[in-house]
Amino acid sequence: MKSISILILAFILTGCSGGGSDAAATDPGTITLTATLNLQCDLNAIYSPVTPPITSAGTGTPTTTVIALHGKSGSPLNGVISTLATDLNAKGYNIIRPYMPWSSLVWSGTLCDGISYINELIVAEKAIGNSVILLGHSLGGVVVLSYTALANTTKPDGLTVMAPGHYVPNSSGLNTKHAASILEAKNKIAAGQGDVLETFQTSDYDISATPNVYLTFHGIDQLTDQFSDIKAGISLISVPTLWLPGSSDPLTGTTKSLGIIDTVSANSFFTYKEIVGDHYTLVDNVTDVLDPWFKGL
Repeated sequence: MKSISILILAFILTGCSGGGSDAAATDPGTITLTATLNLQCDLNAIYSPVTPPITSAGTGTPTTTVIALHGKSGSPLNGVISTLATDLNAKGYNIIRPYMPWSSLVWSGTLCDGISYINELIVAEKAIGNSVILLGHSLGGVVVLSYTALANTTKPDGLTVMAPGHYVPNSSGLNTKHAASILEAKNKIAAGQGDVLETFQTSDYDISATPNVYLTFHGIDQLTDQFSDIKAGISLISVPTLWLPGSSDPLTGTTKSLGIIDTVSANSFFTYKEIVGDHYTLVDNVTDVLDPWFKGL
């Protein structure tokens, strides 16, 4: 179902316009270390969550499926995603709510495991003739941006990010918070313990993950374990994208101060609209924005 290849994807943005066209891939040995989205993912990797996705059918005979990804240490059962699923089902959309590798406080897979899993879900829906909208909240929003920016992933028909967050390596504040855990993870890997479950910090709390898993979400070494450069990813997206931040979410101010919104504004594929609410309560006000936008794709 998926081509057998290891994707070595390093996109050089020098001279790349805001229109979202794909830049050429380069060998990681000669990668330019400025403004790149540097990911190496095998789309044939199999990620099997302990719990299968939660699926729910929309009213009528829906032909559009929304794949909705939860945020950091969340789950499909959390209020943001479950409330949204109920509202969108009533509007006539099928919803798939997967358990992603960053679910709960025990992270079970790498960033590339998540990328491969998203690809698998989209391919399956397209195979039965459904249009697909990929939606992510918080960390899920950042991951779907990275997914859609990659050259060889199966593209959704539309992309929506709600209250995106986890701006590694763009945020020096996050890098400072994670520095001790990053060093510990690297030392564990050097000692041959890369697949042993340990405790690490993400933002302001601890999670359990193996060092190899942890670094794919938190590492800032551009040649090995860098999490996606979101500015680079945004510049490479060429599908219709709806960016919905909460008007009272502190992350909205962070997004602006880091210049990420400038990158969003420069990409003609993006629609930016602030929604009343904070990081979580904005979901109470998004359905009336999502429905007409989805129908207009």
